[in-house]
Amino acid sequence: MRINDAFNLAKDLMKQHNVREDCGLALSRGKKTLGYVILKGLNKIPVVNLSVHFLAILSDEEIKDTILHELAHVLAGPGHHHDWYWQGICRKIGCSPNRTVSLDKVPEGRYKMACVCGKTYTKYRAGKAMQRGTWVCGKCRRDDLVWVDSYTGRKMYTPAATSPLGMLMGVLKSHRI
Repeated sequence: MRINDAFNLAKDLMKQHNVREDCGLALSRGKKTLGYVILKGLNKIPVVNLSVHFLAILSDEEIKDTILHELAHVLAGPGHHHDWYWQGICRKIGCSPNRTVSLDKVPEGRYKMACVCGKTYTKYRAGKAMQRGTWVCGKCRRDDLVWVDSYTGRKMYTPAATSPLGMLMGVLKSHRI
């Protein structure tokens, strides 16, 4: 579904379910969440945010369910999150009262790493641990890791991977990504 179509659908659903007229719509660049509602300003005006990445890969029905899910949060008001009251509103407006959706497709992360133990990692951002080289594998606790930036192809080595001992053991050759 195109972004304009999703926004038009959201506006139609807002009118259909009598959502506050001052409720806003916005796009987010989130890759781990389909949508969310934030309250802006002193007047606590709700703004429904939809992920650009998920709008591109979800079906029309999943997008509609996500929009209705977020509108149920607006209708329930602050403090209800995913409780019984919010679930009742979900059923009333016709969306799934589930908190999460299982997705087959998730946007690819930019940074990829494969440890020699077989565990693979994908990250959306190069966090401080990755930049400082203090990241360790969660499975085998090895610290001689190599991260690859899938956009540029640049490799980032942890200090243990570039140490003389790591070089002697052939650590750099054993990492296949």
